Amino acid sequence: MYLKQVELSLDPAHLEDYKHYARTYFAVQARQPGAVLFELLQDTADPTKWVELAYFLTREHCRRANESAETYMVRAPAREKRFFLPNPGGGARDYELLDWAWGAGQSAAALKPGIIVYQLDVRVAPGRLVEWRNYRRNFHSIVAQTEGPLRYHTVASYTEPDRFFTFRTYPSRAAAQIHASSNPLPELQLAGKPSRDLKIYEGMPPVKPRETQAFLVMWGREGEVALSQFLDKAAPL
Repeated sequence: MYLKQVELSLDPAHLEDYKHYARTYFAVQARQPGAVLFELLQDTADPTKWVELAYFLTREHCRRANESAETYMVRAPAREKRFFLPNPGGGARDYELLDWAWGAGQSAAALKPGIIVYQLDVRVAPGRLVEWRNYRRNFHSIVAQTEGPLRYHTVASYTEPDRFFTFRTYPSRAAAQIHASSNPLPELQLAGKPSRDLKIYEGMPPVKPRETQAFLVMWGREGEVALSQFLDKAAPL
């Protein structure tokens, strides 16, 4: 499954205009063939910074959706009112969905506006990708089973083979803080031990979670069925 992530920097004068525009824009995107899930996240540290997450069955489905006449027309207000400011280092990035684990007792119904999403930029040490992939799946399954997270999933960069992004989603900031304050749980200590023993992250930049809050969450045309099929085909966590 494909993910397009777009980093946006908004003109403060157009924040409210953008919120109204976004609902219509994502509703149009959600109707396109291959559309699975859309999330619009606002950076909690800087309200002018937003992140669009668009999950499609394939990269080609996403390209066709973005080049459709319907999408071009719905984007007219953004072009005319110039919602967006230059965003050095931002822009669009392409990822492949690797894993998706629902939290204990959670399901697709847990996806709704207001949830807190932490994004972690993960770099793997040279020569440690195989070890990391095996470690990651075990660690994901254990984190997802602890109390607190709604889901835990990871995507891989199309252009940087050693770069991955992990998303930890919680129902609220309080739930995230409780989960963090309970660490290190014995099971997480044990699950994280291979990363230290195998030096999976040795020499890599430290991971600094970015906190965002979901303004909008919308299932696409393929929706929950497509995600369930992805999970069925994936190796069990």
